[in-house]
Amino acid sequence: MQKKHTGMCLGFDVPDQFLAPVIYAKRLLKIELDPNTKTPKPTDAVVNRLLRTKFFDWQYEDEMRLFVQLDHNTVESGKYFYPFSENLVLREVILGPRCELPIGGVRSIVSGYPAEVKVIKSRIAFTRFEVLENRSASQTTKD
Repeated sequence: MQKKHTGMCLGFDVPDQFLAPVIYAKRLLKIELDPNTKTPKPTDAVVNRLLRTKFFDWQYEDEMRLFVQLDHNTVESGKYFYPFSENLVLREVILGPRCELPIGGVRSIVSGYPAEVKVIKSRIAFTRFEVLENRSASQTTKD
């Protein structure tokens, strides 16, 4: 069973100098390794390109990536966590179209966060390969 669109996306304010733009490609990358070495390894430039490349159809996302050093001593259930800071400020939470978390519960969790955090529910576009805001599900109700 695939679990596509059941998670969430976190949006952050991050200083530009820490970000790397995604490279959108129409074709798979061609990687050539030196066959004469005992254990061929890609160069740092090739690894960097692999980490930053995504299929061209996702270009509308205009994605930037942040790479951080993981602390292997603080692994919890096989997952790594990186602390929020002045260089990593949470600003939005986007719930996937099939995410079952209640939007009100997520809003309640982030309400105590020092910066304002926007929480929205997304949906699949009707005629394109896109994920968009589900405005009706994202509206705040006034009780």
